[in-house]
Amino acid sequence: MRFLLLPLLSLYLASCIDDSNGTEAVPLEFSARSGLQSGIDPQQIRVLRSAADYAALLSETTLSGAPPTPDFSTRMLIAVLSTLDSCYGLSAESVVKSGGFIRVTVGVSGPAEVCPAVVGQNYLLIDVPRTAGQVSVWHQSP
Repeated sequence: MRFLLLPLLSLYLASCIDDSNGTEAVPLEFSARSGLQSGIDPQQIRVLRSAADYAALLSETTLSGAPPTPDFSTRMLIAVLSTLDSCYGLSAESVVKSGGFIRVTVGVSGPAEVCPAVVGQNYLLIDVPRTAGQVSVWHQSP
């Protein structure tokens, strides 16, 4: 059931905007960090455009590892907070800009052949160039 929630949420969010405006999709440079135990349930996708947005996220989560420190004057973070367990992995496959929109494609891998089935809440933080435009997150399964 958990595996189906991320695709369904992604499709719902993607349907909220129409980025097929006839402009060419331009790949954007990005970096991503994934981990376990976000502490968030139910799953969420958040666009963090300011240090205050980021501080609010950090106060609500238990992200493992050292959090990234983006320069919010030129960058923003897209947080994908899932309820998938540790048998699955999240990855940022691509980030493109089309017109005023940013489209992020998130891949889900798994389940692993040997898996301890630790209950967790996988997360993915994607650092992208700052934009005022809308963001859509798409799911891509293997």
